[in-house]
Amino acid sequence: MKKVNVLIITAPTKSGKTTFLTKWIANRNDVAGILTPIKNGKRYFHNISDNSFFEMESADKNENVLTIGNYLFSVAAFKKASAILTEPIANNISFLIIDEIGPLEMLEHKGFYNALKKILNYTYKKLQIIIVVRESLINKVTTLCNEYNKTVSVINFSPIINGNEYFLL
Repeated sequence: MKKVNVLIITAPTKSGKTTFLTKWIANRNDVAGILTPIKNGKRYFHNISDNSFFEMESADKNENVLTIGNYLFSVAAFKKASAILTEPIANNISFLIIDEIGPLEMLEHKGFYNALKKILNYTYKKLQIIIVVRESLINKVTTLCNEYNKTVSVINFSPIINGNEYFLL
């Protein structure tokens, strides 16, 4: 059986994907990457490696921004997050999480698009790349992964709350 290089997690918007991943990484030290939680109504980038947070959305109308729908994302924040994603992977890292690849990347080739291509070009044999992807974009992301000869598996995520636990179905 061929190893899966890329695991795509998909589910409807606001269904608990980031919450699940946050709980999954809580007691692990072999995970790097970026999560995108919402705190107090604001979107943040969460650097998994050092557990730091920085704002994703732009509050400054004079700042260079990426616009998608009603959102104004900071170009500087995306550059910082992309650098975190593409920094050399430590030997003890087994998983790299990208939360998420969406229309900004796959339709406009902005946001994490160039970082994703660089990551897919990695040749680390043990590295499992986990990407959160909207269902409507799975084919585009899978096609891109295939261009880099990555084996892809897709999990349709359904959070079922049983106490405080989430399960992948």
